[in-house]
Amino acid sequence: MSGASLFGAPSALIADFRLDSDFENGGTYGTLSRVEAVGTGGTSGFTGSAWEWNDATVNPGKGLKLNIPATLSTYTLALSFSLSDVTGYRKIVDFKNLTHESGIYAYSNALSVYTDGATPSGH
Repeated sequence: MSGASLFGAPSALIADFRLDSDFENGGTYGTLSRVEAVGTGGTSGFTGSAWEWNDATVNPGKGLKLNIPATLSTYTLALSFSLSDVTGYRKIVDFKNLTHESGIYAYSNALSVYTDGATPSGH
């Protein structure tokens, strides 16, 4: 089976957000923007080759929002991140534009995916 793949040919990269100093897309699909929390407190901004925000436990809701075309129904999301506090549930990725609890959460040093039918307990 040399040269063959169980999953078929790799797809072309259509979006590439490096976050090295801006929200520019190196691909052709999607836009990335900052989400500001309600209230005051916390900081956010570019730090070298990353985007960082602090005080999420005091002032939750900050983050990044990726808008993709409705015609794009299948995609892969690759992230590199670190958390300074992992007590309780920490939402890493939201799949429903903050209208539902579904998403990827960190809890007790582990990642969990919750879909439409499940809600993280205690959140």
